[in-house]
Amino acid sequence: MGKWMFISGLILTLVGFIGGAVLFSTSLSEVFAQALAGPVESEVCRTGERLVSEITEPSGVSRTAQPGETLNFGTEGEVAYFCINNDNIRRDVSEAFAQDLLSQAARALPSLGFGLLFVALPCIGMPLILLGLLGFIIGRLRGG
Repeated sequence: MGKWMFISGLILTLVGFIGGAVLFSTSLSEVFAQALAGPVESEVCRTGERLVSEITEPSGVSRTAQPGETLNFGTEGEVAYFCINNDNIRRDVSEAFAQDLLSQAARALPSLGFGLLFVALPCIGMPLILLGLLGFIIGRLRGG
């Protein structure tokens, strides 16, 4: 009996850890990809506006990012996003992009009930492993 408790506990623990890791990583990978790519012009700018990224370097100098430029977040400085109309009037859309990104991250997280399943499996599996080991040791001691 101890052997089956150990095997059952091991399976539950592994399924819980692996399932939780896969669930959370796949859910959040899309959000991280969008964060690195930056906002989409059609989603944040109005008709007649174009999207411009501005980088403020650590030295305090600001420059406009070139189209398609990959930004090194954290090492290159701060990035701000603006929509510019034909009259060169800038509208900061950095906050709107960040709020949209945070709401997507919240939606990407699994529902509470499904997430708790993967947390519960190792919580059930680990005691079964310990009880199985304890049963195996006691059986060995009694059997000689």
